[in-house]
Amino acid sequence: MGKLVIGSSTGWMYANGINSLTQQQAILRDAGVSAVEICMGSTLIDNNDVRVKSLLNGDRLDFARLPYTSLHLPDYQSEIETSRQVKAAREIVVNHFVSTMVIHPVKDGRGYPTFYYDLLYRIAWIGGSYRLAIENMDKEKPDGFLLSELEHLVEVCDLNFVLDVQHAFEHDPLMRYAEELFLAMKNRLVHLHVSGESEGSNHCLVHRSENRSAIIEFLGWIFSKTRVPIILEGKYKDAKDLRAEIEFIEKELGLQE
Repeated sequence: MGKLVIGSSTGWMYANGINSLTQQQAILRDAGVSAVEICMGSTLIDNNDVRVKSLLNGDRLDFARLPYTSLHLPDYQSEIETSRQVKAAREIVVNHFVSTMVIHPVKDGRGYPTFYYDLLYRIAWIGGSYRLAIENMDKEKPDGFLLSELEHLVEVCDLNFVLDVQHAFEHDPLMRYAEELFLAMKNRLVHLHVSGESEGSNHCLVHRSENRSAIIEFLGWIFSKTRVPIILEGKYKDAKDLRAEIEFIEKELGLQE
């Protein structure tokens, strides 16, 4: 079946003050990732934001040879000029070899910002084009999780889909909702967000989570039908910690070499 394409979000590193792309890359390389998701945080525009500065004005993540690189965009900000947000997104896509951008489907007061998705969708970069995807939201969000709304969005805006397994678990621990999401979106599925939950956290490493059996069983069900990259969203301490999570997932799915 081939090697599993698996890696991590960079969000936790920014949260812990590891803002240098060179430092981030060293951690990811030591962990042995074959994928990465660049996590933007809350804005694309603030020149004082460390994530914006590192991605727009800093070093380049040298992951051109990785099988998969994605960019997690901030939610649409209605108070900032739309064209500036699109321009910044395009620059990051080009500079960091992004193949997929993912954004939360969050309403901005007038409904889902489909006009913004349309503008992002039209971005082209040298050598090809990227894909724009939305993901299903967690139970704390007021919208972005109803299957009927997600199906409508992907059809109207011609979007792809990222299935967040932990978010789905929060809505239905029996994972029937997760199965419905997959069956509805399988032809648009580009990658998975994978984490688990423990007391006080819904973004912990799966091998330390209280719901690891449900998460692993669902991943096994998906991988019996299709193969997509996995982006790990559980919080990890260092490269060794992340490597342990990767090895756990590979072993549980029977995909270790």
